[in-house]
Amino acid sequence: MELNTLDKVKLINLKVLNSNNAYINVLESVNNFFKIKRIFTVVIRNFQNDKRGRHAHKIDHHIVTCPFGSIKFTVTDGIKTKNFILKDQSKAIYVPCHIWTETDYLEKNTVVTCYCSEEYNEKNYIRKFDEFIKFRNL
Repeated sequence: MELNTLDKVKLINLKVLNSNNAYINVLESVNNFFKIKRIFTVVIRNFQNDKRGRHAHKIDHHIVTCPFGSIKFTVTDGIKTKNFILKDQSKAIYVPCHIWTETDYLEKNTVVTCYCSEEYNEKNYIRKFDEFIKFRNL
């Protein structure tokens, strides 16, 4: 099995429409990446320098958006690491399977929405970094 590398992680420009005192985020052409099977949203209410993620997926691909607030989104393939700051609702990040992700919430009331290629299955997760390194044979 060929594992994905950091080169496959992509910053996506979303269309944002200004409509009657509202901004509308438009995620088009998602089928270029995968068919969406699950969507979830995380809202950080009581900000305490929250950290989430800290896992990888064996088969699941994601598109991560931050429609409100800001996050530092870190990805690694075990060799290279890259940080993204999402604070602009016109940006999203495509993350293929086999990539470790970490999300640091940078402000109160931050909202993150993830679009996923697979339904939830705990067996798909790699939750410990040392197990991720073993999975990647590093």
